[in-house]
Amino acid sequence: MISKTQRILLVFLCIAISSLFGACNKKPGLKSCKADADCRVDASGNPQNGVCHMGKCEECVANTDCTDLKQCINYRCESTCTVDADCGNAKHCDTGVCRDDCTSNESCGGDKVCARGRCMSHAMFEQGGKCEGSASIHFDFDRYEIKASERAQADKLAACMEANPGTTLLLEGHCDERGTPSYNDALGERRAIALKNYLVGKGIESSRLNTVSYGDRKPMENGSTEYAWSKNRRAQWNFELAR
Repeated sequence: MISKTQRILLVFLCIAISSLFGACNKKPGLKSCKADADCRVDASGNPQNGVCHMGKCEECVANTDCTDLKQCINYRCESTCTVDADCGNAKHCDTGVCRDDCTSNESCGGDKVCARGRCMSHAMFEQGGKCEGSASIHFDFDRYEIKASERAQADKLAACMEANPGTTLLLEGHCDERGTPSYNDALGERRAIALKNYLVGKGIESSRLNTVSYGDRKPMENGSTEYAWSKNRRAQWNFELAR
């Protein structure tokens, strides 16, 4: 026979189990979902934009989920830009996207420092005080987009230009020997302009940066090998010629 106390305990146990399974069957909230409709309201029931992606509510998954010419970056709709002025107050243009300005070194985290609203590597910022010699970044065949692997070098150039506000620089665009002279001249110009736009996005004034294309007329490495071609596909600068 089950005692009265045991019966009471069983009742409470059944209620607890029922509540547990009931909670599992509740409609997904903002952090979990089964369909886009689950992401169309916030916790208070107010309408909002959102899409369901892998069981989680995100602001966007593709650019088409965004409005006002924004792009979907890391599941968030971000404003696009070419210069800081496109972003308004307390924001800056970083690789084509408007980002919030940092306000202190602590807000950057790690070994970075906050300089003019941007989080920069402390070592890079220190190195930026000394601008000398010639350097370059390199491109893939027939491309002029700055690769992720080349951004550290471009960031170092930006830090140097920031630390020396009176410096103006000539950015040279170069190509390998393949392609017609007119095509290579145009591609070299695009590469120089791509670097200029990247630096402008880091806060360097456009008036301090001039561009020129040498096409394939000034190779860094002679020869018709992939190694030579990879060295010659570049945007180059020389501080010994800076003003």
